[in-house]
Amino acid sequence: MLKKGIRIKLITDAAKKAAQTRTEKYANASAEEKARIDEIRHLAAIKAHQTRKLKLQKIPRPHRKIDWTAAVERAQNTEKSALTVTKWRLNQLDISPKWQLVEFTGKKGHESIGIVDILAIRKDHERMVKKVGLKPADLFEMILIQVKGGGASWPSLDDIRRLQVLRRYYNAKEVILAELRDFRLNFYRLNQGQTSTKNSWIKLSSPIEVFQ
Repeated sequence: MLKKGIRIKLITDAAKKAAQTRTEKYANASAEEKARIDEIRHLAAIKAHQTRKLKLQKIPRPHRKIDWTAAVERAQNTEKSALTVTKWRLNQLDISPKWQLVEFTGKKGHESIGIVDILAIRKDHERMVKKVGLKPADLFEMILIQVKGGGASWPSLDDIRRLQVLRRYYNAKEVILAELRDFRLNFYRLNQGQTSTKNSWIKLSSPIEVFQ
């Protein structure tokens, strides 16, 4: 059996080698791969932070009265984390012209009412309407984003109907659903014309498929 000092040295050397390998892999990665690695690290940091908070909280026994205030606060923290991670991920996209993200919050920084959580907007440098004298960059491109976090329910049929109406009303380029579940962020595009919860959302391999 190896002595304690030797075991510690072997473990330390292995950790250093693994860290060096990760650094080299990151340096040689593409911009999109780097953004994905950064996303994983960011989500891991959030998970560690929430785990530490849960350990500090007392878990109520079955016979005790449930603390609904604490439950609501945890749900709001999950929603806020989902919004934060979504904005962070979209800001990592290497796209020009860059999208500006507008978040809608209610009192005390909590989620506001309304079905759209984030508006992505940028100037449209290609379209123009000559008959009314508009030039490139006078018009805007918009993407409507709904964000779900934690145990939030999937968009209902009424949610889908409202989002479809808003897309037509504002002539939005796309409607996107960002879902943070089990510390993984997934993006879905609303399938235009579909009105069923099963077929209405198309999963994206990367948000850059829409935000380009």
